[in-house]
Amino acid sequence: MPLSPLDQLHLNTAAGFLQIGEPMDAWNELEMIAPLNRAKTEVLTVRLAVCRALKDWEQAEEIARTLIRREPGNVMHVVALAEAVGHREGPAASAAVYEFAIVQFPDFAPLRVSLAVELVKAGQIQDAKRVVKMACELDPDLRLVVLDHPGLDAICLESCC
Repeated sequence: MPLSPLDQLHLNTAAGFLQIGEPMDAWNELEMIAPLNRAKTEVLTVRLAVCRALKDWEQAEEIARTLIRREPGNVMHVVALAEAVGHREGPAASAAVYEFAIVQFPDFAPLRVSLAVELVKAGQIQDAKRVVKMACELDPDLRLVVLDHPGLDAICLESCC
């Protein structure tokens, strides 16, 4: 069942607030949605973005896990989960999420770049190099992204890509 027109207005307004950098106003707008509709996927997707903006990593993790169960084919929910887990538990935990995601989305090379960043944060430089090389083999266009990525400055990229 779709959202009521009023709830859709609140959702759209929340998304607008988020776009202009007002996550608390977005949160408050989401709270105006009827309680019955707050658990709908489209509402949770915006709430997840709000939680990320507010750096509410615990709630972001919970919402991301819910969205992954509902939409297992949406790689962005996994990215949100990895970010939340990384903030709560550290880069090794975030890397574990990315490693799991790569099994689910083996052809989505940007996941490997994100994994490499987490591996660098965890001090696993050789593993990060290996992962970056695999990412660039999957998608040669990622080379420029990798070369410009501030999270990958610690590794010698010329030998990786």
